[in-house]
Amino acid sequence: MLKQKNKLMNSVSLAVIVIAGIVHLLARKFHVFDHTMHAHGMLTSSEMESQYGPTL
Repeated sequence: MLKQKNKLMNSVSLAVIVIAGIVHLLARKFHVFDHTMHAHGMLTSSEMESQYGPTL
C-alpha cells in the first residue's frame, strides 16, 4: 500500500513539474501571456526579460 502511494505521489509531482515547465516556456520564450489587458505603464514579460533577464 505504501509503495502504491509513493508511486502516485511521484507521478503527481512529475506532472506538476512538467506543467510548470511548459508554463515557464510559454511565458519566457514565446510571450504568450503578453496579450492580456495591461494598464498603461505596466511592463510586459518581454520587457521584463530584457531588463531583468539575468536576475530572473
